[in-house]
Amino acid sequence: MPYNRLLREQQKEIAPAGDRPWVRLGMIFLCVALSVFAYWLYNFELNYAENLINSDRALIVSRDFLIGAIFAPITGLAVALILLIETLYRNLLKRPLSYLAENIKRISTGAMFVGLALMIGSGMFVDPAWDKALNDAGYTKCSNFVLRFNKNFTNSAWVKDSSFCLDDELHQILHDNHSRRGFDQAAKYLERTYR
Repeated sequence: MPYNRLLREQQKEIAPAGDRPWVRLGMIFLCVALSVFAYWLYNFELNYAENLINSDRALIVSRDFLIGAIFAPITGLAVALILLIETLYRNLLKRPLSYLAENIKRISTGAMFVGLALMIGSGMFVDPAWDKALNDAGYTKCSNFVLRFNKNFTNSAWVKDSSFCLDDELHQILHDNHSRRGFDQAAKYLERTYR
């Protein structure tokens, strides 16, 4: 067998993942599934936050990074559409992209980058709205020292009375257990101690 023919046969056997349509279809499914999950996660956190504000708890810890989850479906669905167009034309139809497909792909690429920018920069636009909603509900934002150092970049602690921010036991509870269970424990501690 000539060397060139053998090399071509080996290249067919070790085709990159992009040349296998089932891999791209799996990636499309993954992008759509992650988009649906991000949308669900955002709605879940939004309902959770609204319930906390309406419950008039002594402490609320907001998770600022989850605000960007609302824009994740834009990015995920744009990537899925790009992969679908590529798979359809290159692997199934085995022809170059049509003019319409090229334009849809360009628009999807732009939407993907807009979605990424919104995910990353959403804090600048949405955080002030959350801050206003919590202030209107009677909460005061604590300094970042209330939360653990590695958590204070993506979370904010809000209390009904600003003196709660200085409570050492509250600091200890939030530093020991930084989860919903810890937040609930800290809120119950404040309600027991100060009410």
